[in-house]
Parts: sequence; C-alpha cells; structure tokens
Amino acid sequence: MTQLETLAYVSQASRELTTGEVDGILADARKFNSENGISGVLFHCNGQFFQVIEGSPQAIALVFARIEEARAHGDIDILMRDEIEERNFAEWHMGFVSAPTSVVQELAQADWEAAMPVTRPSLRRSKGLSLATYHWSKWAAEANSTGV
Repeated sequence: MTQLETLAYVSQASRELTTGEVDGILADARKFNSENGISGVLFHCNGQFFQVIEGSPQAIALVFARIEEARAHGDIDILMRDEIEERNFAEWHMGFVSAPTSVVQELAQADWEAAMPVTRPSLRRSKGLSLATYHWSKWAAEANSTGV
C-alpha cells in the first residue's frame, strides 16, 4: 500500500492579488499538483489562503517547498501534517469563498462545489477535511457579514 500524507496550512497574501495573478496561481498549481500526484483544495478569501494537500511524502515535500518559496504569500502557519490511509479529495481543486472574478475562477469554483467531499456519507472525517470545512464555513460567514 502506498504511503500517503496530508498537510494543511493557512497563509496571508503578500499584497492584494490581481485576478490574473490568482488565475495564474490556479493554473500553475493545478498543473504541478497533477504532475506530482497531489490532491486537495486551496481556498482564497480576502487576502488569506488555506490549503490542504494529500500525496506521497516525497510529493508533499516537493509541493510544500514550492509553497514556501512563493512570493504571493507569507506568514505560513502549518495547521497539521499527518499520515493518512486514504485520500479525501480525488484531485486538486481551488475554491473561492467570495464571488469568482474571472471565467477561470468560476469554472474552478463549479468544479470544487461538484466535488466537495463534505457530503460524503463516511462516518470517519479526517483532520484535513475538518480543517477545510472549518475555513470554508468561517470565511463564507465573514464574507456574508461584510458583504464581500
């Protein structure tokens, strides 16, 4: 059986990102993560990022090294890193709590909403999935209260 790990973190955007920059992050991450067997989800909301990734320990190390070097964000806080028995995400997604600002983002959002594993009937919920659900719900409530 292949060994799998999961890692979740939050970070702050280093500056206000343009629509084109967010689209670029989405396209680059989707390609790189697919090539390296990474699944998970990245949320972006009001200058904050949350991501949970799943894959082999080697792939997690490779992807996280790129994450740490990225100039688009900083103040990375690792929330958890654990071994897992199975993936919670079939592939890698990007979700937008606030309204997407481009067609690329709208398509990514629709893909995420269709694949959202929260509706899975499993009695076991992973830490990564719980963190993803928490951040999605928290940021959505904050966005709704501020009218973003």
